[in-house]
Amino acid sequence: MHSCGLLCGFELPDYLVDLYKNRKAPCRFSARKSLRRLDPVLLRSRPRTVGNDWTGNLIHHHQGNMKSRTFLVTGASKGIGRAVAQRLNADGHRVVGLARQGDDPGFPGRLVSVDLSDRAKTQATLDRLAAEYRFDGLVNNVGLVKPQRLGAIDLDALDAVMSLNLHPAIQAAQALLPNMSAQGWGRIVNVSSLTILGIVERTAYAAAKSALVSFSRSWALELATTGITVNSVAPGPTETELFRANNAPGSAGEQRYLASVPMKRFGKPDEIAAAITFLLSEDAAFITGQTLFVDGGASIGKASI
Repeated sequence: MHSCGLLCGFELPDYLVDLYKNRKAPCRFSARKSLRRLDPVLLRSRPRTVGNDWTGNLIHHHQGNMKSRTFLVTGASKGIGRAVAQRLNADGHRVVGLARQGDDPGFPGRLVSVDLSDRAKTQATLDRLAAEYRFDGLVNNVGLVKPQRLGAIDLDALDAVMSLNLHPAIQAAQALLPNMSAQGWGRIVNVSSLTILGIVERTAYAAAKSALVSFSRSWALELATTGITVNSVAPGPTETELFRANNAPGSAGEQRYLASVPMKRFGKPDEIAAAITFLLSEDAAFITGQTLFVDGGASIGKASI
């Protein structure tokens, strides 16, 4: 194998080896064009770069997640869920999203309309999709926030928050589990929140998101020998519609969140999605039962649970 093939970890075609040997200090741009013109299949996926070389970082070690897989994402129409769907689609995976509003021709995959607060309709939809697709993984992202301070907590509102954050997560995991178990490979990522470390007016929401962390740890132990990993991602304050619905620009809530983030800014949905899609990948095969905080440093110095 040629030296650049050793770097790549795969055999290069002879004509690319000749191109490498006979080069005369080509510029990075022309080398990149040459490789794309000669062997577009080589660069079809999104690989991980290993070092610099004459091609302008186009000789890569391909990631293990080149196989196209099928993922289910709840709360997929906007925010973090939408960003996850976009990343997965860009990596060549099939995405099926669940959301209350399913009429979105721009969604990067198939978006299915279902009211996830309705237990019966959710189960019927999951049963139908599990029969139609061989799902490889799940992102439990749907969430609901109803800020309430102790002394004014409405139990019906608390039940609504707990129900929407937790019931679809269990239902979806159980619907997809048979196929993931049968194939000996699967990924579950539960989207938790920085609020599990404590914040005012989030009694129900923080409790629900803490429960998702508990789900991840329990399920990870139950599935540890099956090839299925289960992890949580806990975002800090992120620029989503859900966040802004409860923290308007210039509000006391916005200032409180900003003050808690050492980076002095809010996260972007795609930054959270990057962590989630990593945990869905082949490269995360030895990570399970963990909670990854993606929060601009906001969790530093806070007691963990």
